[in-house]
Amino acid sequence: NKHQITVIYVPGNAGSYKQIRSLGSVLKEQNSNVRVLAIDTLEEYSALIPGKVGRQIDYLKRIIAELKSENSPGQEIVIVGHSMGGIVAKIIGCGLKDSR
Repeated sequence: NKHQITVIYVPGNAGSYKQIRSLGSVLKEQNSNVRVLAIDTLEEYSALIPGKVGRQIDYLKRIIAELKSENSPGQEIVIVGHSMGGIVAKIIGCGLKDSR
């Protein structure tokens, strides 16, 4: 079984999932076992609207749970966030430390 790395991109305030395209293509060139996913937040103003960040955290948790349920040995999940997406990634990362 190949070691697979899944990279999940979380855009920031009013950001777009399309922002990952450049990084995604570079990662794929360097390692064919990389799968790049991005969350589409519909370019919401997550920094300005109460509750948006919490909903993004919940959504990302569900995505990670689904990925883990694939039960792929050697799978690694990396979360990359920009701006407020970085806050979401940090909160998720802190909550997952013990569940690697």
